[in-house]
Parts: sequence; structure tokens; C-alpha cells
Amino acid sequence: MTLAQVKAILGITTSDNDVRIAALLPGIEVFVREECNNQFLRAKPATISKAIFFTASTNTIACAAFEDYRADYQIVVEDSLYNDGILTISSVGEGSLVVVEDLIDESVGEEITITESMLPKQVEIVVAKIINFQLQSKDGLKSRKLGDGSETYLTDIPMQILELLPRSVGSV
Repeated sequence: MTLAQVKAILGITTSDNDVRIAALLPGIEVFVREECNNQFLRAKPATISKAIFFTASTNTIACAAFEDYRADYQIVVEDSLYNDGILTISSVGEGSLVVVEDLIDESVGEEITITESMLPKQVEIVVAKIINFQLQSKDGLKSRKLGDGSETYLTDIPMQILELLPRSVGSV
């Protein structure tokens, strides 16, 4: 998911919270994937190769076998030494992918698997709702009494949001 997608779902038109949303997004996506016990891998074949190179200075992943990847899609990198995880493609070149996230230099070694991943629309909505909840929460404050008044804030994600997550969704 991208910052722009989250803002569109939530109807956010300003850039006031862009830095916070961008910081929350990767962790919430991992949390949602774990809650669903699903990486939402696309059914198309993965790229599996010992000739995949990661370049930190340009956030580029190079491999001659790359086919049919698109900007704004996510990929799951597995079995690399330093770059495993969910990455978002920002642009695609011939035999290369540039990603949004920072990479660590890594060259030929073990067989690395790169698979396209895409959250279903219903899950994107839940990710956006969790981000919205985090934007509105007052972290660290559970309750406070001021004279005759008191305040209590939720610090955990409400169950009504988590219940929206599918528990057994297959490949997209």
C-alpha cells in the first residue's frame, strides 16, 4: 500500500500527517499480514535466482529474470542475507526494480525469492482504519483525572476494526 492510497481511503487532502502515516504503514501492513496469516502473494510465478543484486545507493534490485512487475506494487523478498521483507516498487527498468524502502548492498549468493504481493481491497481498508485510529489516539495516556473530570484513551486497536480482517484469504 502507498501513502497516496491510505490518504485516498481516509479522505485526507493535506500533507500534515504524511510523515506519520509513512512511518506507521510498514509496521501495520506486517501486523495485518500476521493477523491474517497470509502474505497475499500473487498467483503468478515468483522470481527465484542466485543472480539478484541489491544496491543501497539507488535502492535498486537488479535481476535479468524480472518480468511483469509494476510501480506501486509490493514484493516480498525471501532468503536474502539483508533485504528480506515487504518492499514497494517505485519504478521499473529493464532488469531492475527501484523500491521506496532503503536497501543494504548485497550481491550474488544464495537463491533469493521475490514474489509480487498485493493486499485485497478489503484489507487495504482495514490498514487505513488502523492508521486512522493511530492518528487519532493519544499514545501513552490511559487515563487522567483533572479535578472533577477525567479522560481515558484506548491504546490498543479496537476489536471492531480487527474483526474486519479476513482470517483465511487465498492468493490474490
